[in-house]
Amino acid sequence: MQTLQFVNTSGAEPWKNEDAKKFVRSHAMKDYRRRQREGTGKIRRKGAQPGEGSFALVTKKKVVRAEPDKRVSVSTTVIPFRPNSPKIVDILHAPKPLGPVLTSPSISMYTFPTSCMPGGHTFDSLPSPPASVVFSLPSPSPSATTSSSSRSHSQTPLERVSRVMPQDFDMKLSTAVLTVLDNANGSYERIINIYFKSTHSWLTIIRKQRFIQRVAASRIKADARVAILLLSMRLVAEPFDHAKTNYDASRDTLYVAAKHLHRLMRSSKGPSLELIQSGILIALFEHNSYIPDIAYNTLSNCVDMARALGLDISCYSGVSRSKNVSALEEEWKRTYWGMVTLERVIMLHDEKHERATILPEPSLEDALPAVRDEYWDHSDDEASVPGSSYIVSSFVPKDADSFCRQVQASRVMGLVQALIRIPYENDPAVIRGRVFEVDRLLQNELGKLLFDCDGGCTQYCGPISLCVAGSFLLHDYQLRATLTSSDKDDQEAAYRSKLSLAKLISIMVDILRAFPLQHLPELSPSALYCPYLAAMHSLQLDRINGVRSSPTLAGNDFELLIVTLKHFSKMWKCTSEYVKNIERAQARALPLPAVSLTARPQILEYSA
Repeated sequence: MQTLQFVNTSGAEPWKNEDAKKFVRSHAMKDYRRRQREGTGKIRRKGAQPGEGSFALVTKKKVVRAEPDKRVSVSTTVIPFRPNSPKIVDILHAPKPLGPVLTSPSISMYTFPTSCMPGGHTFDSLPSPPASVVFSLPSPSPSATTSSSSRSHSQTPLERVSRVMPQDFDMKLSTAVLTVLDNANGSYERIINIYFKSTHSWLTIIRKQRFIQRVAASRIKADARVAILLLSMRLVAEPFDHAKTNYDASRDTLYVAAKHLHRLMRSSKGPSLELIQSGILIALFEHNSYIPDIAYNTLSNCVDMARALGLDISCYSGVSRSKNVSALEEEWKRTYWGMVTLERVIMLHDEKHERATILPEPSLEDALPAVRDEYWDHSDDEASVPGSSYIVSSFVPKDADSFCRQVQASRVMGLVQALIRIPYENDPAVIRGRVFEVDRLLQNELGKLLFDCDGGCTQYCGPISLCVAGSFLLHDYQLRATLTSSDKDDQEAAYRSKLSLAKLISIMVDILRAFPLQHLPELSPSALYCPYLAAMHSLQLDRINGVRSSPTLAGNDFELLIVTLKHFSKMWKCTSEYVKNIERAQARALPLPAVSLTARPQILEYSA
């Protein structure tokens, strides 16, 4: 009989050794009876030539020298040695491996060795469950282990999660997520603190109290949905320095792991609220990292999951007029508005207007998020949230928080993005009137925001930047369409747009001069986009005015826009692309012949 060497891949497990002995002894007995039937009657003695059997009984423990100064205990098993499988870095092209694989069947979900991360700042700091409650993995069945232990020995977390049994899915995926976070020097407290002070300030879709409770509960019973959401929060809370040379965000280890596990979770367990929220955060990372096409597809997948769950803001239309909603319903509602807001942001990079809209246009009767975030965050799941009965057309109170105001600004931005897709020559008169109406909505919204914030623009950074960006896009659309027209009404419209663009550029410079740098992490993507629009349109107006006119911006003011964008690029790569676009526009900008738009007295009278 052949004599094989066996490697114990999962540590000392007595039940596995006993099972292996039974398996091998049973096989030996079958071989003995077969030889009796064939007339041999005897079993070959030890040391004789091996027969036809493919397994041998090996009951004695051996110690095999694997490496210098290291000994590996080898117990009886029936799985032959096989070479290591490919690592995750070879499959997913990550810049570095995801770290050690944890194979002990009794390890707790958030228990990681401190050697996984320099300095010992691991996820051990999570809130502990009561002392009487201990969470450990259930032991797998012997039959399942004998066929999979050698594969799990050399596989990384993402490879193992793709092949686990359904009952172990949550535990395996959660272990993979936290291994990735540990290797990225993740800290639970740091992720929570940074996320809820930065992204959460303008994209308020996750209820902090409920999330912390679910993380604590996942120590007792693993929850893959919470683990994926935590990984997505880390992705946007602590971005890397995107100003590095040749840095490719699409190959970042955390991003690759988040995309893979999110896709695996969606295909294995179906849609859920947490999966939609994590998809929104992944799409936000892709947008800020200047991967616009992938961000659009990721958000489309989130919308598909929302539709599968029946999540539609129209479900709350009319109902919120008479009563407030519960805290859990409020989180669903905010998640939908988060998709609406992010769609407006992602469409900013679609400068050719080629992508179709994903979500329907909200109506004036749709329910707004609660006007005070703290009321929602400190309410129980079934408790009614005060201030959640306002609708889009409501005049919100002065102390209303940023997110409900951002929803109102997002609706007006949606009107702008829909209007600029229409060819101006289809019906110039109708489009001019529509531009005037939408511009009036933008000015009213922006005026109220600036009045309520009392000069502190960082308080309403998201809604203010959406209004400013919408005004830039609207007047750029009208100016380009009417600049060379000989029609009197078109010339008046061009002059209005020209004055409006100059005023918006001046507003942006004033805001940047007084902007406190400590609030940089709180900036929304639309706020990062506004300095880029101001710089590009200042170059455009200089070309229109000609060489004989003074520049729209003085040299120091234009340099302020560039320096600001370069400073922003330390966090998000998209601003680096903005700077490159501005530099290319400067290189090819040739002054146009001066266009006289002030020759008509009635235009001057209108502008006054």
